Amino acid sequence: MNGWGQPKGSIPFKLGELKSQFGGEDLGVLYPRLERDGWMRAGDNYGKNVKVENSKNYIVKCENDDGWYWQPSRNHPRLKMYYRGFLEHGYTFEFKLDEYPDVLDSTVDSATWDFLGNLVFAKQGTLYKYKLSDFKKGKPSFCKDLEFLEQPKKPEI
Repeated sequence: MNGWGQPKGSIPFKLGELKSQFGGEDLGVLYPRLERDGWMRAGDNYGKNVKVENSKNYIVKCENDDGWYWQPSRNHPRLKMYYRGFLEHGYTFEFKLDEYPDVLDSTVDSATWDFLGNLVFAKQGTLYKYKLSDFKKGKPSFCKDLEFLEQPKKPEI
């Protein structure tokens, strides 16, 4: 059919259609990935999607999502994430650390724990990393402004 011919062996896995309860769009891929990475649901309520009428752009707010949480160990604060809807910039989430409310604010774009147990998050073009010891100090051990970066130019052919 595609001209490749028959394979000379077998592959050790099967391919199939992803049948997600969250649909075939981005959330249908994201939510299973969150579970794979260690996030857990805080409850069964995924919220109610409400389309914003008379908006110039397509906007759907999500109200009352129970959210997700991830706490890699007892020593780590619990990182919480809530889906807030498809807003001005696409799928939008809110992140919180109840034990350290000043670390993550409403301008955070993304937050997660890395494989070493560090909190890594991005906000307003800057990347931050907090080790566990940094929380008591009140400042990150790594902070890099990436806002100045530009997309590479396409090579002329």
